[in-house]
Amino acid sequence: MKRLPLLVVFSTLLNCSYTQNCTKTPCLPNAKCEIRNGIEACYCNMGFSGNGVTICEDDNECGNLTQSCGENANCTNTEGSYYCMCVPGFRSSSNQDRFITNDGTVCIENVNANCHLDNVCIAANINKTLTKIRSIKEPVALLQEVYRNSVTDLSPTDIITYIEILAESSSLLGYKNNTISAKDTLSNSTLTEFVKTVNNFVQRDTFVVWDKLSVNHRRTHLTKLMHTVEQATLRISQSFQKTTEFDTNSTDIALKVFFFDSYNMKHIHPHMNMDGDYINIFPKRKAAYDSNGNVAVAFVYYKSIGPLLSSSDNFLLKPQNYDNSEEEERVISSVISVSMSSNPPTLYELEKITFTLSHRK
Repeated sequence: MKRLPLLVVFSTLLNCSYTQNCTKTPCLPNAKCEIRNGIEACYCNMGFSGNGVTICEDDNECGNLTQSCGENANCTNTEGSYYCMCVPGFRSSSNQDRFITNDGTVCIENVNANCHLDNVCIAANINKTLTKIRSIKEPVALLQEVYRNSVTDLSPTDIITYIEILAESSSLLGYKNNTISAKDTLSNSTLTEFVKTVNNFVQRDTFVVWDKLSVNHRRTHLTKLMHTVEQATLRISQSFQKTTEFDTNSTDIALKVFFFDSYNMKHIHPHMNMDGDYINIFPKRKAAYDSNGNVAVAFVYYKSIGPLLSSSDNFLLKPQNYDNSEEEERVISSVISVSMSSNPPTLYELEKITFTLSHRK
């Protein structure tokens, strides 16, 4: 009497686990019998495809169309499954050597936290980034790529790298082969995208990253960025085909551009007025002008970078917290730059530039 329940339980367990074959049809080893919609049939196990009776072929999750492992990873197919391994220079976000992406694991770049201190590491990072974006030919698309990669989570290495990328790419930002009407529209779009991109590196939120650089390195790279901005904005502005006054701004940088020919030279007075800061340029007076010439003038206003130009390692401190005994250079105003280009070079020569800057208290 006591054995009967045990036998029943054993029999029930046996029936639940034994689902290899259906009542009327035997299933393949990589298949099992299931009842779906009231119909009993053989179904291949996950990782296999077929009818479950005559064929159950291994799925190739590593096929070209599936891209199961995502970017920067190699896929290895196994019977009924697959696994991913990150390529050199990358590691899995789950810190596993082998992984499957259905748990959200991706390959992320191995970042050397001190790369910005190593010229060889910086050069390698710049070359790697240039290789990635070299195929992008359209100026706006190129700037959008830099923007996407620098909008968040910047490191000192990122700042140095993308300043070099912008400097390297500045010669590619003008338009030569488009129609006259298209050039003006494209130049407007490029200038807008350029200012938005540069803002990623000069906004106040990045100061904590700049602070990881030494004073000399910080000033050197910031100066290079400012020179790059001047060169790039002039190059883009020279693509305009008609008299233009264009301005655009972001949170911590603003740009104003003038483009005009010799016919309008007497009527155009390049200037910029921003938050109480004013800059004006005065050209030398001439009796006559070359009628075939043109001029581009670019004003760039940096709202917040003054502290970055400080000679102190403690530029993040508020002014009242500085050691007054320490002699140092501090910039307590905004920064405005002006650059110009004329064709021919003697067409528009400067007499003087006046700055009126408001100082922060």
